[in-house]
Amino acid sequence: DTENNTDKTEEINNENITNNGKIQSEKIFEIEDFLDNSMLLEEFFKLNPNIDINSKNKNGDTLVLKAIRERNYHILYKLQQREKDGIISGVDWNAVDADGKNGLMIAIERNHSRDIEYLNGNDYERVYNYKKSYEKKSNDKNTVYDINDLLELGVNPNYINNKTKFQNFYCTPLQELIIVSNKAAVDAMLESPKTDVNLSHPDTPPPIFMM
Repeated sequence: DTENNTDKTEEINNENITNNGKIQSEKIFEIEDFLDNSMLLEEFFKLNPNIDINSKNKNGDTLVLKAIRERNYHILYKLQQREKDGIISGVDWNAVDADGKNGLMIAIERNHSRDIEYLNGNDYERVYNYKKSYEKKSNDKNTVYDINDLLELGVNPNYINNKTKFQNFYCTPLQELIIVSNKAAVDAMLESPKTDVNLSHPDTPPPIFMM
C-alpha cells in the first residue's frame, strides 16, 4: 500500500492542471514514436483526452522545443501535418524554455555554440582561424536552413528574451545572429516579411546599430 501511494503521489506531482483545464504531463512525449501513425495518435488522445500538447519535460522543453534542440525537424513536420489533419490541436510554435528562449534562439545557439565559446574568450587567433574554417561555414549554412523552416512553421522572429541575456544583451533572434556574425542567416531573417528590423529591447541597441 505504501508503494502504491508513493507511485500515485509521484504521478500527481508529474501532472498539473493548467488554467484551460488541460493536464500537463510528460506522457505527451510518447507520441514522438508514432507521429506518423494516425490510428495510434487518435487512440492516444482518446485515452488522454485532456492532455496538454504543450506539456514540458523536466528540462523545460515542449515537443516543439525538444525537437529543435535535437534538430529532429521531421518531428516538427509531422506535428504540423497532424495539426492540419485535425488529430492534434493547439501546438504552441512560440513556446519558450526555462531560460526564456524561443525556438529560433535555441536553433541559433545550438548551431553556434563554438562561436559563443570564442566570444567569451580572448584568443583572437583561434577566433580568426575558426571563422575561416569549414565547421563555421557548415554551422552558418545549417542555421539558414533552420531559420527558413522555423519561420515557415510560424516561430516568431520578433520575440525578445527578457529573461536571459545573450552576450550581455536582451535579444531578438535577429540580434543573436548579428552577434555571432552569420551574414547569410541575417539575410534569411531580413527576407522574411514578418521580421521587424526596428524591434529591440529598450535597454538594447536596434539591430542596425549592432550591425
